[in-house]
Amino acid sequence: AIGYQESHWNTAAVSPTGVQGIMMLTNVTANHFGVQDRTNAQQSIRGGAELFRLLQRNLADVPEPDRTWMALAGYNMGPTYIERARARAARAGDDSTKWLVVSQHLREMGLESRAQGRTLQVGQALHYVQQVRRYYDALVLATAAGNDNRVAFNDGSRRRVQ
Repeated sequence: AIGYQESHWNTAAVSPTGVQGIMMLTNVTANHFGVQDRTNAQQSIRGGAELFRLLQRNLADVPEPDRTWMALAGYNMGPTYIERARARAARAGDDSTKWLVVSQHLREMGLESRAQGRTLQVGQALHYVQQVRRYYDALVLATAAGNDNRVAFNDGSRRRVQ
């Protein structure tokens, strides 16, 4: 699900910021996780998965599923922003282990950043988390035991897929 949101499973994907491959890894991240070729699907997925696991481990005090949602946001915008939003939530007396609470503090940080003439890609990260959750749910549904291979379409119909 992360790979689909990052690159639509395009091994040659490159962003304007220089991240590359299915998991859209930076050079620094790729080097850290031993990825020699970011366009190699296997290496990219392994490196991205290792990064995601590290982000989850760093949120060990956060129960699931909130840990996963925060790790996804950290994958997208960098874990430092999640740490700052959690610290901000704790200072405000809010529950810093709840994704909804942390996401509200991220939104506030984004508004403050904008007011100061800076850009913090909070909206992008929140959308990212939502999309990965949707893709994950779709993959689970599509591979569930007893799946009848039918998909619901926007027009309300259900059609069989192969």
